[in-house]
Amino acid sequence: MTLVDKYRPRSWDEVIGNDWIKEVLQRMIDNDSTQHVLFVGPPGCGKTTMGRIFASKYFGEPVDFTSDHDDYRELNASDQRGIDVIRGIEVKNYCQCPAKIRGKKRILYFIEADNLTRDAQRAFRGIMENNQENVIIIMDMNHLEAITEKALLSRVIVFKFDPQPPEKLAEYFNKIARSEGIFFESNDLILDILKFREYQGDFRRVVNDTLQKLLGIGRTVTKKDLAWIYAESYQELINKIIENPKKANFLFFDTYRTRHIDPVIFIRELFDMLKEKIKIPYELSRIFAEAEFRVKNGADDLIQMSYLLTAVEEYV
Repeated sequence: MTLVDKYRPRSWDEVIGNDWIKEVLQRMIDNDSTQHVLFVGPPGCGKTTMGRIFASKYFGEPVDFTSDHDDYRELNASDQRGIDVIRGIEVKNYCQCPAKIRGKKRILYFIEADNLTRDAQRAFRGIMENNQENVIIIMDMNHLEAITEKALLSRVIVFKFDPQPPEKLAEYFNKIARSEGIFFESNDLILDILKFREYQGDFRRVVNDTLQKLLGIGRTVTKKDLAWIYAESYQELINKIIENPKKANFLFFDTYRTRHIDPVIFIRELFDMLKEKIKIPYELSRIFAEAEFRVKNGADDLIQMSYLLTAVEEYV
């Protein structure tokens, strides 16, 4: 079992942040005013955890994707995304059947609903409308723009999840670490990890990318370990470039000879760190955007990096 699953919150009290969402969901259960809901927010901010806790509270017993529960079903739209799934046994027939638990509705939880096709969304709209007395449909997704069938939005309550700041996550992070025999030299080190710019509030990724690597380390984790914990990103190289912008190309390619550099991540980190130091000129911002776009669409990495870094040498 991964640490993410082992320490996944099982109650409202264990969930960090988004308190108003917990309160509203619990009131829906208490007042018997349940309705279809849509959770929207970035990865790792607690959407799936919150959905499963809601279902567990509603039924009065723990449920998740492993549960053999007649009135609870989870589907992942990454695998089951088309209109045939919506019109078939797994969705339409399931939603039309009354719950086996007297006085309850069934729950259908669609995870990663971003991936539902437009035709599937249209079919889903009618199922939601016609089966409100039988089923509570929960959907979660990263981007609300993925809902192309806008009429579907009028049939759900939308909850927007915010990623939690490092200061809020630190206590829970340290709790997991201590439980697994992992100790850090200071709380500041924990905050350094949680503030790492690639994580951006994705707590699942933080746990997978750090604590999972540190299992069984058998000693106190120090600041020197940051380099291999998350490959130190490209901060050291970028700091050198910011200190010596006229040598940007030389510094980049000198490092490139000895280690792999992901161009998209490098471009974003260079831009983020640069804008903390200076007001980036419009022309340079445009070149950053162009370089990232071209790399993502198959252009040669090194040519685009040379193009970008030559502009850094000129404008910084």
